[in-house]
Amino acid sequence: MGDHRIAAKNCLLTTRAAKWATRQVATGRTVKEVAEELSCDWHTVNDAVTTYGTALARRGQEAPQSDHGAGFRRTSFVRLGGHHTSDATTVADVGNHQIIDILPTRSYVDVAGFIGEQSEAWRHRITYGALDMSATYAAVTT
Repeated sequence: MGDHRIAAKNCLLTTRAAKWATRQVATGRTVKEVAEELSCDWHTVNDAVTTYGTALARRGQEAPQSDHGAGFRRTSFVRLGGHHTSDATTVADVGNHQIIDILPTRSYVDVAGFIGEQSEAWRHRITYGALDMSATYAAVTT
Protein backbone atom coordinates (compact mmCIF):
# COMPACT_ATOMS: atom_id res chain seq x y z
CA MET A 1 0.00 0.00 0.00
CA GLY A 2 1.42 3.40 -0.97
CA ASP A 3 1.59 6.48 1.18
CA HIS A 4 0.27 9.57 -0.66
CA ARG A 5 2.34 11.81 1.64
CA ILE A 6 5.49 10.40 0.04
CA ALA A 7 4.30 10.21 -3.57
CA ALA A 8 1.06 10.38 -5.48
CA LYS A 9 -0.37 7.18 -6.84
CA ASN A 10 1.40 6.18 -10.07
CA CYS A 11 3.94 9.00 -9.69
CA LEU A 12 7.59 7.93 -9.71
CA LEU A 13 8.85 11.13 -8.03
CA THR A 14 8.37 11.99 -4.39
CA THR A 15 5.72 14.59 -3.67
CA ARG A 16 8.42 17.16 -2.94
CA ALA A 17 10.33 16.45 -6.16
CA ALA A 18 7.14 16.33 -8.23
CA LYS A 19 5.95 19.72 -6.95
CA TRP A 20 9.39 21.20 -7.57
CA ALA A 21 9.43 19.81 -11.11
CA THR A 22 5.93 21.14 -11.72
CA ARG A 23 6.94 24.64 -10.61
CA GLN A 24 10.04 24.50 -12.80
CA VAL A 25 7.94 23.67 -15.85
CA ALA A 26 5.39 26.33 -14.85
CA THR A 27 8.14 28.98 -14.85
CA GLY A 28 9.12 28.14 -18.43
CA ARG A 29 11.64 25.33 -18.23
CA THR A 30 11.04 22.37 -20.50
CA VAL A 31 10.14 18.93 -19.22
CA LYS A 32 13.32 17.69 -20.90
CA GLU A 33 15.52 20.19 -18.98
CA VAL A 34 13.94 19.28 -15.65
CA ALA A 35 14.23 15.54 -16.38
CA GLU A 36 17.92 15.97 -17.22
CA GLU A 37 18.50 17.90 -13.99
CA LEU A 38 16.80 15.17 -11.98
CA SER A 39 18.58 12.46 -14.01
CA CYS A 40 15.32 10.75 -14.84
CA ASP A 41 13.14 9.96 -17.82
CA TRP A 42 11.07 12.65 -19.62
CA HIS A 43 7.89 10.64 -18.94
CA THR A 44 8.60 10.57 -15.20
CA VAL A 45 8.66 14.38 -15.03
CA ASN A 46 5.76 14.80 -17.45
CA ASP A 47 3.59 12.42 -15.39
CA ALA A 48 4.43 14.39 -12.23
CA VAL A 49 3.62 17.71 -13.92
CA THR A 50 0.32 16.28 -15.14
CA THR A 51 -0.51 14.93 -11.68
CA TYR A 52 0.40 18.04 -9.68
CA GLY A 53 -0.16 20.74 -12.29
CA THR A 54 -3.93 20.47 -12.19
CA ALA A 55 -4.04 20.84 -8.40
CA LEU A 56 -1.60 23.76 -8.40
CA ALA A 57 -3.50 25.50 -11.20
CA ARG A 58 -6.73 25.12 -9.21
CA ARG A 59 -5.02 26.57 -6.16
CA GLY A 60 -3.89 29.54 -8.21
CA GLN A 61 -2.07 32.27 -6.38
CA GLU A 62 -3.88 31.97 -3.06
CA ALA A 63 -2.10 33.63 -0.19
CA PRO A 64 -0.56 31.35 2.41
CA GLN A 65 -2.90 30.77 5.34
CA SER A 66 -0.49 30.33 8.25
CA ASP A 67 -1.54 31.95 11.50
CA HIS A 68 1.77 31.58 13.29
CA GLY A 69 4.89 30.25 11.61
CA ALA A 70 6.71 30.32 8.32
CA GLY A 71 9.52 27.91 7.55
CA PHE A 72 12.42 28.21 5.11
CA ARG A 73 14.52 25.24 4.08
CA ARG A 74 17.32 24.96 1.56
CA THR A 75 17.33 21.99 -0.79
CA SER A 76 20.43 21.28 -2.82
CA PHE A 77 19.99 19.21 -5.95
CA VAL A 78 23.11 17.21 -6.77
CA ARG A 79 23.74 15.08 -9.84
CA LEU A 80 25.25 11.64 -9.59
CA GLY A 81 29.00 12.01 -9.23
CA GLY A 82 28.67 14.79 -6.67
CA HIS A 83 28.61 17.84 -8.92
CA HIS A 84 26.45 20.58 -7.38
CA THR A 85 23.69 21.72 -9.72
CA SER A 86 21.23 24.05 -7.99
CA ASP A 87 19.61 25.20 -4.76
CA ALA A 88 15.95 25.79 -4.01
CA THR A 89 14.06 27.24 -1.05
CA THR A 90 11.01 25.50 0.32
CA VAL A 91 8.65 27.93 2.06
CA ALA A 92 6.35 26.15 4.49
CA ASP A 93 3.32 26.91 6.61
CA VAL A 94 4.69 25.46 9.84
CA GLY A 95 1.42 25.42 11.75
CA ASN A 96 -0.46 23.53 9.04
CA HIS A 97 2.47 21.37 7.89
CA GLN A 98 2.09 22.45 4.26
CA ILE A 99 4.41 23.65 1.55
CA ILE A 100 3.48 27.15 0.49
CA ASP A 101 5.92 27.48 -2.39
CA ILE A 102 9.22 26.24 -3.74
CA LEU A 103 11.49 29.01 -4.96
CA PRO A 104 14.15 28.05 -7.52
CA THR A 105 16.81 29.95 -5.58
CA ARG A 106 18.02 30.67 -2.08
CA SER A 107 19.14 34.24 -2.67
CA TYR A 108 18.15 36.90 -0.14
CA VAL A 109 16.59 39.08 -2.85
CA ASP A 110 14.32 36.31 -4.13
CA VAL A 111 13.29 34.94 -0.73
CA ALA A 112 12.69 38.42 0.70
CA GLY A 113 10.84 39.30 -2.52
CA PHE A 114 8.50 36.36 -2.00
CA ILE A 115 7.73 37.55 1.54
CA GLY A 116 7.24 41.10 0.26
CA GLU A 117 4.72 39.89 -2.33
CA GLN A 118 2.46 38.47 0.39
CA SER A 119 -0.28 40.55 1.96
CA GLU A 120 0.55 42.76 4.91
CA ALA A 121 -2.05 40.89 6.95
CA TRP A 122 -0.29 37.57 6.30
CA ARG A 123 3.12 38.99 7.20
CA HIS A 124 1.77 40.36 10.51
CA ARG A 125 0.25 36.97 11.46
CA ILE A 126 3.70 35.35 11.37
CA THR A 127 5.00 35.18 14.94
CA TYR A 128 7.94 32.81 14.46
CA GLY A 129 10.12 31.28 11.78
CA ALA A 130 11.50 27.76 11.46
CA LEU A 131 14.64 27.86 9.37
CA ASP A 132 17.84 26.05 8.71
CA MET A 133 21.13 27.59 9.82
CA SER A 134 21.40 29.75 6.71
CA ALA A 135 22.43 33.37 7.22
CA THR A 136 20.25 34.22 4.22
CA TYR A 137 17.07 32.97 5.90
CA ALA A 138 18.04 34.60 9.21
CA ALA A 139 18.42 37.92 7.39
CA VAL A 140 15.07 37.51 5.60
CA THR A 141 13.20 36.80 8.84
CA THR A 142 14.89 39.66 10.63
